[in-house]
Amino acid sequence: MWSGSIEVLGIQYWGHYSMQFHCIKQFDICRHKEMKIDMEDSEIIYMSQFKYRVTRDLVAFQDYCKTFDFDLFCEHYVGNSSISALNDKTKVKQALITHFEPLKEDLLTYKNDFHKFKSVEDIANKIGITPDRVKAYIERNKLNFSKDQINGLSGYGDVTLKTQVKEISSYKILKDLQLIERNILLSKTTAQSLMVK
Repeated sequence: MWSGSIEVLGIQYWGHYSMQFHCIKQFDICRHKEMKIDMEDSEIIYMSQFKYRVTRDLVAFQDYCKTFDFDLFCEHYVGNSSISALNDKTKVKQALITHFEPLKEDLLTYKNDFHKFKSVEDIANKIGITPDRVKAYIERNKLNFSKDQINGLSGYGDVTLKTQVKEISSYKILKDLQLIERNILLSKTTAQSLMVK
């Protein structure tokens, strides 16, 4: 074992390494292939390495983590509880790559949905919710969108079935609607139990 840094494909790796590096795959760099090194999950890396291996879009990635209740800033992945935002120089643990590398396609799907304009009807079809519920959700939250992120409002500024939004994921809308449903169900159950007493 030795401590220090090693550069692979222009990416600096820091930590402790065995002399053999336990190479999983080694390919010719000129043919746009990569060399992967088996690192322990506790090894410290930079977010620039995460972007190279998993996803380049940190905005959509952080939104994905919030939507799916993934504690991105916990000690297991970051190791520094004072960190609350990510950039290329943020130090994180290899565990972050280990966890998210198998989810690259899901992250790409999420990113594409997050950034593109989608109508109320498109969102409703994707998440299996009635268009009226999606329309009501966007109406309640329309002030959170900049002018560049929402279009197709009625002449009176109301959300219609053709209204389009971006910079929000359909899956985030589904999560928020499910939370509202759970709260309504809890309140209804509480009211029923109070009536029985």
